[in-house]
Amino acid sequence: MLKFMRLPFAEKLLLQEAALFMALARSAILLIPFRRIAPLLGRERLESPLEITRLQDFKAKQIGWAVVTMSYRTFWQSTCLVQAIAVQLMLNRRGIPGTLYLGTLKDKENKLHAHAWIRCGENILTGEKGHQRFSVLSTFAKPQWHQSSSNISGGR
Repeated sequence: MLKFMRLPFAEKLLLQEAALFMALARSAILLIPFRRIAPLLGRERLESPLEITRLQDFKAKQIGWAVVTMSYRTFWQSTCLVQAIAVQLMLNRRGIPGTLYLGTLKDKENKLHAHAWIRCGENILTGEKGHQRFSVLSTFAKPQWHQSSSNISGGR
C-alpha cells in the first residue's frame, strides 16, 4: 500500500482502471457467452499494424504494466484471457491499435491448453511467456487498424 501511495497520480488512476477492467472482463467471462464478448474486442481474423507511434507505444506499455501489476493483486482469478480482454478494451478506449490472440497447444500427455495474449505494435503486452508455443486459433482487432495479411503470426 505504501508503494502505491508513492506513485504519481496518473499511475494510480491507471492501476485502478486496470483493476476495474479486469473485474468487468472476469464477470463477462463468467456470465456472458464469448460470442457476445468478441465484438467488443474487434473483428475476428484481423490483426493490427506492427508500426505504431511512439506515444501509442508508450501508452500501450503503461497499460500492459498496469494490468499485469494488478493481476497479482485481485482477489479473483486474473487469467491470461481476463488480462487480454482488459488490455484490449483499455487500448480500444484510447484509440490504440492492438490484436488479441487466442491459441491452443497439446502437451506431451495430449492435454489441450489455451492461452490469450495481446500484441500492440511489435510488443506483447500480456501473455508473452510461452505464447510462441501456441497455435493461433483466432485474432481480434478493430477493422480501422486492420493490417492486410493472410498469415496470422502471433506477432513475432
